[in-house]
Amino acid sequence: MSLISGIVLTLASTTILINDVLRFRQNMVSELNSLASLVALSNDAGIFFGISDTAYDNLKVLTANPNIVEAILFTEDGNLFANYSPLSNDQQEISITLAQYYFATDIPPKNGLIQENSFFRDNHLETFKFVVFEGEKIGMVYLRSDLKAFYDHLWRAGLLFLVVLVASMLIAVILATALQRLLTEPVYKLLQTMLEVARTNDYSKRELKQHDDELGQLCTGFNSMLTYIERRDKELEYANTEINKLNEYLKSDNLRMSAELDITRRLQQMVLPSAAELEKIKELDIAAYMKPADEVGGDYYDVLCHPSGRIHIGIGDVTGHGLESGVLMLMVQTAIRTLLENNISNPEEFLEILNRAIFQNVQRMNIDKNLTMTMLDYHNGKLRISGQHEYFLIFRKDGSCERIDTCELGFMVGLLPDINKFLDGKNFYLENGDGFVLYTDGITEAFDQNDEMYDLERLEKVISENWQKSAKEIQHEVINNLNTHINGSKINDDITLLVVKRRE
Repeated sequence: MSLISGIVLTLASTTILINDVLRFRQNMVSELNSLASLVALSNDAGIFFGISDTAYDNLKVLTANPNIVEAILFTEDGNLFANYSPLSNDQQEISITLAQYYFATDIPPKNGLIQENSFFRDNHLETFKFVVFEGEKIGMVYLRSDLKAFYDHLWRAGLLFLVVLVASMLIAVILATALQRLLTEPVYKLLQTMLEVARTNDYSKRELKQHDDELGQLCTGFNSMLTYIERRDKELEYANTEINKLNEYLKSDNLRMSAELDITRRLQQMVLPSAAELEKIKELDIAAYMKPADEVGGDYYDVLCHPSGRIHIGIGDVTGHGLESGVLMLMVQTAIRTLLENNISNPEEFLEILNRAIFQNVQRMNIDKNLTMTMLDYHNGKLRISGQHEYFLIFRKDGSCERIDTCELGFMVGLLPDINKFLDGKNFYLENGDGFVLYTDGITEAFDQNDEMYDLERLEKVISENWQKSAKEIQHEVINNLNTHINGSKINDDITLLVVKRRE
């Protein structure tokens, strides 16, 4: 408070002092100019008629102004006409000599009158004023005043400034000392309470309100805040207890669900054709691979050998993945095996009956699930394909690829109650060394860390370059190439791949 008061008072007083000094200087100049004008007016006739005695008498009037130390009249040619000085005779001679010095140094110049002017020099104020008679300049008045009055005024103003500043500072210090206990003691106590609460986390503490001023309101607000925090702390403690109970329940429920998912996953793996089953099919070299994105996948594939020698191969992709998709996949596998056991081998008829069964189950389960499904019937090189799924890839012995669009061969299974009108089929013949590849979009739509898709062209290229190898080796090359492309990125969909070659 003292420092701020001192700075403000110093700035304000300095501004006032400077303004007062400047105004006093202007008043001095104005008064000396007026006096010079009066002297010029009273001596115009004397200079015009050359009567210097009258000029001397007129200049003696200046004795009324104790600040005038020099008064000189010059003629129009710059010669000394008359002078006045309140000094002694010796000093007057010096003054006349000084006037002659002014004359000698062109103040005013020898060859004419200088311009009217006022200025401060050598601790004096000097002014020049024309003497005019009947509109003509006939001479010049020179007045020289000392600055004693100015310095006296400056001393009084400075002394007043200093007295006001010291008195104000003393008042500020007295007020600050008087208010210190009133202001700082409650704040200090409040600070100590805050530190104690922060150290102990004991929100039951309260600060005693001492006054009804702003500090009292601050104390009331602080106590209200502690009351609120104390209540919230108890609520949080209760909530944490409940959350712990809920976490225990969720942990138990997660264990149960994990067990159920594990059972479903194991069931999926159990119903898939084993490597031993595939090896029993002598006419075809078959390699199968499936990797779910979650614990339970929604991809389906199966290879079934009928007693008649016909081989039925199916591949499907249930929308989404997870428990519901995995359960629907098990339903599809069970339904397909049941249909084959009832000697229904025509792919179109097969898919039409399968769709009705799956549609009814989806409606009963009240889930938004369906699947793409392609069925193949193979016997002695003859191949018939039906149903909508991804592209069907036929590879010839030389590694060339023929891409078959299955969109016109069927419809989504489980979406409509009857898809008979959408079903169609195509026939192909496989020579020794020919074969085909079935896959799900988890392969072609796998992305790397730069969001670049694996795509169908890359899959065809890898298979064509390795078609001379066994089905298992081809499968390994594709999966290795896919993993290299993904390079640790998250797998967002189930991955299924079937490589089938007719043995040579």
